[in-house]
Amino acid sequence: MAVAPAISDWLGRVVASDRHLAGLTILPEHGAAIVARELLGGRLAAIRRSPPPPGAMPLSAPVADTAGRARTDSPWLAAHGTHAWTARLLTILQPVWRMMTHHGIALRRMARTC
Repeated sequence: MAVAPAISDWLGRVVASDRHLAGLTILPEHGAAIVARELLGGRLAAIRRSPPPPGAMPLSAPVADTAGRARTDSPWLAAHGTHAWTARLLTILQPVWRMMTHHGIALRRMARTC
């Protein structure tokens, strides 16, 4: 967690150096803190990140309910269709694939535990 700002700076430089990643936005992380490391074993932390651009939403939002479960009766899907969602997914995956195959950078979502 403490190195998150340095990693986001590095990713920003990688993106800026690759013309194939033009238009990809890396949200800068400005600070990080681990809370009560000795009491909680480093399990509570926070990262201060720049806000996403207006209109941004998680890719799963159009097809998820309030508990994060997938739903096929989504109002977004009803209005736009699965073709639009799939096309957007493939567009989003292109820079992730490029970063992995050309720069050796693997991106992953951290698992949540309760």
